[in-house]
Amino acid sequence: MIAYSGCDTFAYDAYGQRVDPLKDVINDGLFYTGEQFDAESSQYYLRARYYNPLTGRFNRIDPIDGSLSDPQSLHKYLYCHANPVNNIDPSGYIVDCPVAPTLQIITTTSIQAQLRSSQSVSYAPIYTKTLTTVASMLLLTTTAIFTELLLYYSVFATLHTILKERTSPVIYQEIVASKKLVEAVARTKAAEQVARQFAHKIGIKQDEIEDLPIFFVFQRITPYIYENDRNAIMRNPLWVALQYVGIGNGNMINANRRAATAGKDYLRTIDRPHLDEYPFASTFQGGAGASVEAVPELEHQTQRVHLSSFYRTKLHNEPKWFLVVPLPL
Repeated sequence: MIAYSGCDTFAYDAYGQRVDPLKDVINDGLFYTGEQFDAESSQYYLRARYYNPLTGRFNRIDPIDGSLSDPQSLHKYLYCHANPVNNIDPSGYIVDCPVAPTLQIITTTSIQAQLRSSQSVSYAPIYTKTLTTVASMLLLTTTAIFTELLLYYSVFATLHTILKERTSPVIYQEIVASKKLVEAVARTKAAEQVARQFAHKIGIKQDEIEDLPIFFVFQRITPYIYENDRNAIMRNPLWVALQYVGIGNGNMINANRRAATAGKDYLRTIDRPHLDEYPFASTFQGGAGASVEAVPELEHQTQRVHLSSFYRTKLHNEPKWFLVVPLPL
């Protein structure tokens, strides 16, 4: 694995151990999987816990209960289910699947299963493949190229269907414009995996999770809100699923907002005069203890429009559950 820090390039093995030890160590840099390396302890800071690349283990016991349906999750110290080539764990809580480049099809079993169950036409098993140069295209026969294009068309048509049915039109337009449907589906599947693991604590039936509406938070459009929501979910994975309080509960929403932002006025600045909280004040999970961030006026208004449209078109203004997926697009 190759990683970059400033102008320097560093090489690592699968578990994050340096394989170019002659290079100087920078104490305050981002290295393996983009996470911060603590030179004093020789471990990576993954928020909930520190990770030791020499042993492939965390320094503390996993505070999250495992699942019998996923035996690897029962191990209390193991990093990335012993599969760091295909997984990352940025929170120290939950294994995640990093998103591949734009043209690369992500082929985890869960994504393939949802694609097969959602599309009306069948296709051959998808395999990870990136066509990066014209030369690589020339190596394929005309028939192979035609088949490849049909396969991609089928997959992307399916991705459109999956996301269009589960999020509001105003949000879906942003996904289409970004041309990152594969990444959106991958992030959604990761959120579903977390929700399944905590279904018994959240109060959702496991077979309902893959049908929950999706509220995407876009980094490009609302960067401060995106960062706040992403970090909040990392700290408390239970917040990946929220329940709207329903229309007509304005008093509860206002009470949640006051409780969440109490004593936080010092965060406001001239450029960021509004306070945004996660979980949203419009959900039963909102209120005291929520993560609060100061945001610009435009971000505040954009989020309100997106949420209002989402509640109206996908939840029908009823107190229903939904997934929140911060999307780095």
